[in-house]
Amino acid sequence: TALNKFSPLVKKNNNSTKKEEHKKKSSTASTCKNTADHFYRGLLPKRKLLIGQFLYYSGIVSWKTLIDALTRQKMQRPPVGQIALKWGILSRNDIHAILKQRAIEREFEKRFVEYAYLKGYLTSFQRLALLGKQRSLQRPIGEFFVEKGILMSKDVELLVKKLQLHNHKAAIKII
Repeated sequence: TALNKFSPLVKKNNNSTKKEEHKKKSSTASTCKNTADHFYRGLLPKRKLLIGQFLYYSGIVSWKTLIDALTRQKMQRPPVGQIALKWGILSRNDIHAILKQRAIEREFEKRFVEYAYLKGYLTSFQRLALLGKQRSLQRPIGEFFVEKGILMSKDVELLVKKLQLHNHKAAIKII
């Protein structure tokens, strides 16, 4: 079920909540023909979700805020090529060759790591290890919402527990 009454978990600020202020900003933006910044209204999907998806489908963050958080998270994590270079898996020449070959073949929809794997520069194990390392180095998305004042860190912890319960129910299909 959606988190209809989540206000106790959101920071209070001058008789209105941060969530309400966030929604007000979002609604004024949407009147300027920006339909991307909206809050989801409906039931949670009956499938496993990531924390950002859970926050969006629970109506806690807007679509634009979620995209902003994901973009920031992606921009702050180290590139796989940088990790592979540091680990000695790929050389600078290898990375340059992979990027050049991918550009020539116009394979931009393939991520660097997938393209390098398909072209034989990486083994399956190396690909998984690099992706795992990259993921471990990326900042948790919840930090973005805390920094923006949308949630407090204790709220994120509670929401992670609610997400785990949701995902457990989705896994055993009792939703």
